[in-house]
Amino acid sequence: MIRSKASLHAQSMASTYAMVVLLSQMGQISKIYSEDLEMAKLLSAFIVIENNCWFNNKIETNSLTMPSLSIFKIFGNGVFEFLIEVLKEKYNGK
Repeated sequence: MIRSKASLHAQSMASTYAMVVLLSQMGQISKIYSEDLEMAKLLSAFIVIENNCWFNNKIETNSLTMPSLSIFKIFGNGVFEFLIEVLKEKYNGK
């Protein structure tokens, strides 16, 4: 059971990362994610860990591991970078 859940998580991360890079290259989300692959990995991890509901994924995309396209567009067009800046200010000040 543990192994299958780990492989499902790895599949989810891989497909989310590929979608982030692809959407960035197509101009649907910020270009930073096709230029800085570490940022693409961070956004992918954020989407998978914080915004991943298997039930909603199944309804929206017919896949347990692929989040809805709107999540990518919301966080990939400035919201995620804003969150990073807020966290940097908060924790660099202490």
